[in-house]
Amino acid sequence: MGLTFLGLVLVVMGLVLAVPALRALLALHRLHQRPNTIMLHYWDVVGGAMAAVSGLLVLATLFGAALPFFALFLLAGWQRVREARRCAQAQREAAALWEQVQRDGESAELLNKLGYWYREAGMLEAAERTLQRSLAIGPETFAAHLHLGNVYFDTGRPEKALDEYMKAQALDPKNSGIERNIGVVSRKLGRR
Repeated sequence: MGLTFLGLVLVVMGLVLAVPALRALLALHRLHQRPNTIMLHYWDVVGGAMAAVSGLLVLATLFGAALPFFALFLLAGWQRVREARRCAQAQREAAALWEQVQRDGESAELLNKLGYWYREAGMLEAAERTLQRSLAIGPETFAAHLHLGNVYFDTGRPEKALDEYMKAQALDPKNSGIERNIGVVSRKLGRR
């Protein structure tokens, strides 16, 4: 009886949290708010939905559903929450760096950092443009070549990624991380 009540409480609590947050999230999308503002409401939706589904799973477990399904759901949900938190953090970092670029002007270092955080936030087109601008200002920037290579790899352009990795390696031949990236791309291209 106590677990049934717990399951019902989780369902109701989750819906009470998720539904208003979802409404706010949709309104922010219509207003084209900044991504980090949207992510805060996204967390409320995710948290509420997970509480509601957890309650349903508690009820289902009590009435004969398989417990392993419940464990797998929690694990998958936890992975999504961690990924969403990482993305939200990356969006906050990118927003702060963009403000710094606006205030201090463009430099190869700032644009490289901004491009890195754009990539971490999943904003690959912005990352590519920003890293290309960084390299136009400072073509000898190891990290910008590395990060641009990563963007090219993420967007399915291994030839361009390999080219950027080779440029990065020429700037820092002893870097073992770049060797690893070159190996991965070379295998993908069937060259090693």
